[in-house]
Amino acid sequence: MDDKFSQYKGEIGETKFMNFDNLSLLNNMEFENYMDNRYFNNSVQLEQYKKLKTELLRIKKLLQIND
Repeated sequence: MDDKFSQYKGEIGETKFMNFDNLSLLNNMEFENYMDNRYFNNSVQLEQYKKLKTELLRIKKLLQIND
């Protein structure tokens, strides 16, 4: 899918799966757990990055005041 719709077309390469059934994957509990874990971890990470950005901007402002 990324090879067809991503901004990185051609860099990723086409799928190696010739007869792939997306519906069976979506009904797979192991896949659902994996995706849920990835979503949760990425959400937590994004919040941490937002806090870090806020702190870095605060530090930058302090440095500019004292410059």
